[in-house]
Amino acid sequence: MINDACVDSSIQHLKYVDDLTLIESRKHTDQSNIQHALDDLSDWTMTNNMKLNPAKCLTMSITFSKQPPIQETSFIDNAESAP
Repeated sequence: MINDACVDSSIQHLKYVDDLTLIESRKHTDQSNIQHALDDLSDWTMTNNMKLNPAKCLTMSITFSKQPPIQETSFIDNAESAP
């Protein structure tokens, strides 16, 4: 059911059965595009009569910087995703 989810997204993604993982690799000085991808995914789910569960959506940030940047908050349907 999620074969066409994120097809037009510039964000890398992995799909397995009903799981979807969005992946972004960027320099800490570059702006994140994850929120835009989440908004597009949310629109896709509404179009396909599906619903995301923000409580089951997680974010993970990996950095090798000595002074990690402040983690941006991601929102799904106006609900904050878990860090």
